[in-house]
Amino acid sequence: MDKIYNIYQINSFLFDAKVIHLSVVENNKAKSCPIEMHMYYDHKLMFAIGTDNPLYQSMKTNPHICLTAYRNDRKWFRYTGKAVFEDDPRYSQMMIRRCPTLTRYYNNTTGYQLMMFHLEDSSSYIIDEFNNTFRTTI
Repeated sequence: MDKIYNIYQINSFLFDAKVIHLSVVENNKAKSCPIEMHMYYDHKLMFAIGTDNPLYQSMKTNPHICLTAYRNDRKWFRYTGKAVFEDDPRYSQMMIRRCPTLTRYYNNTTGYQLMMFHLEDSSSYIIDEFNNTFRTTI
């Protein structure tokens, strides 16, 4: 574990991976869904989920989650911790500005909101195809 990935490399890794899998536990059963939206801002790696997503309510009940992403070079990323939702609406607005098509879904007519969250009390690793594990700093 001599290589340490920093936050900028992790953010780049996630953009290359395209899809991030969010896993939660609800009523002692694992649930997972893909998410795509993330950003690094204010020294936080933040992710987005809609209030209409069933996993959103699960995260509010049990905020301990796992995020994973896989890249074509056979490296994958695991990030576990406690999800903390951002109260500041500028983060969601910033994400919507980055992807304007979101306004078709997250608006006053639908009533759905885009919620941003980051992880605290977390650990993160990148694992290669030979199961070598590299520590990351987030």
